[in-house]
Amino acid sequence: SITQEMVEDAHFITVGFLCESFEGEAQVMEPDEIMEWKWFDLDALPENMFKPSAKIVKNYIAGKIYQKGL
Repeated sequence: SITQEMVEDAHFITVGFLCESFEGEAQVMEPDEIMEWKWFDLDALPENMFKPSAKIVKNYIAGKIYQKGL
């Protein structure tokens, strides 16, 4: 899925990818930007998700490929 959001002087584009098979552990490669990686079932997602990530998941569940910002 792809989402875009335009705010004041910025234009953000977020691209989501579906991985159907993964081995190993996710690693934080940018500790000044990301605290941790966690896995969640789609029916048990946290309420305080990063807004662009929440849009990507919402689009995945709805079967949408693209969502224009509001």
